[in-house]
Amino acid sequence: ELADKKTLFSNELINLTVKYKYYYPVLFKKISETILFVLEGKIYDRSLSEIENIIVNRFEDTDFLENLFFDLDGEFNIFLINLKDSTVNVFSDHLNRLPLYY
Repeated sequence: ELADKKTLFSNELINLTVKYKYYYPVLFKKISETILFVLEGKIYDRSLSEIENIIVNRFEDTDFLENLFFDLDGEFNIFLINLKDSTVNVFSDHLNRLPLYY
């Protein structure tokens, strides 16, 4: 049986699609003029507004974000899409509970 498929974001350079057999919540939010924030799953120990503020203020510091997301409690994949240069940074919880394929 094939899993359901949903395109979260697509432009000339990027196609972000999720396939899922079991439903995980997905949040898709433009948090600045150049940043799209996509959260698949749940974060338990921080509020979404706190996470969004950190991303906006520290977006260029991927080492900081990597350490932050590694330490979060939750089951998630995070996609940060830079609309200015069409790049995507992908982060997952430290146990990789949600499958991620590329």
